[in-house]
Amino acid sequence: SEVRDAIFAPVGRHRAVDLLIVSSTGTVLLGPSDVQGTRLQVPSLEAAGRGASGHSRETWPDGKSYLVGHSRDAGFDAYPGLGWRVLVRQPLDEAYAPVNQLHRHMLLGGVGAALLFSLLGWAVARLITRPLLDLTDVARGIAAGYAVKAPASGAYREVALLGNAFNALVKGLQDNEHELRMSNAALERRVSERTAELRAAMDDVRASEERLHAVIDHAQEAFIGMDFEGVITDWNDQAEKLFGWKRADVLGESLADTILPERYQTAFVQAMAHFLTTGEAPFTGQLMERTVVNQRGEEMQVEMTIGLINTANLKLFNAFVRPASRRP
Repeated sequence: SEVRDAIFAPVGRHRAVDLLIVSSTGTVLLGPSDVQGTRLQVPSLEAAGRGASGHSRETWPDGKSYLVGHSRDAGFDAYPGLGWRVLVRQPLDEAYAPVNQLHRHMLLGGVGAALLFSLLGWAVARLITRPLLDLTDVARGIAAGYAVKAPASGAYREVALLGNAFNALVKGLQDNEHELRMSNAALERRVSERTAELRAAMDDVRASEERLHAVIDHAQEAFIGMDFEGVITDWNDQAEKLFGWKRADVLGESLADTILPERYQTAFVQAMAHFLTTGEAPFTGQLMERTVVNQRGEEMQVEMTIGLINTANLKLFNAFVRPASRRP
């Protein structure tokens, strides 16, 4: 008790610090009246019993949180001591009050310094940015298509250089705009001339196509057009008369399925595959006699001459077909 009074009484006048001396069995020999004489079980007491010294934050049986320092008696010479353990506790809020107060002071000081430096920064920024804002107005005028000249400024060297750059840019834009107008005028003339030429060429092509279709439609022989996939692309009036199918009924249909007997369809497919693989078409340019069927399924012998058009823009077979000549 004398040691407690000598050491902790001065401290207690300013801060609430409790000293506890606990026996080896966990009984509080000396301490606050609410725990003295009771058995205590807290983590710091167990740590002190293992010979560890240190501190920890704990919630005690009274429901309050404390910062607790703990240690164990060391005996003297060969005497091991009584196994007493010493705990010093202080309410957590009071223990960390100086730190919290320091945090508040630092926060207030930081806020004050931030405000001060913000005001200084704002003043310096205004000084620096005022010429830049003037140049911004110049840039907006240039973006809007106006030939705005940057005002002379002696605020600092960079602004002067930037103003000169804007003026050079305006002059370059004016020169480019003049050249662009001239180029556009020349381009419009060329486009008009080219458009007229293309219109005349298209008229010639259209007229040629009309003449070609007229010749095919009025030909004395049946005319059949087919692409490289074996699909019918053209079918004139004589083909309608010869086979019985109308043009609208067969366009887009397979030629083999339409006019070839079933027994010849495999050979037709193989011939087309051979052409697509090798590019060879020995059956073109010669008069051939073949067996075909009409719309009613009747077989008939016909003579045909097959032509091939294989260009970058046009790829198709065409054939002129007529009934086979009767030979004695």
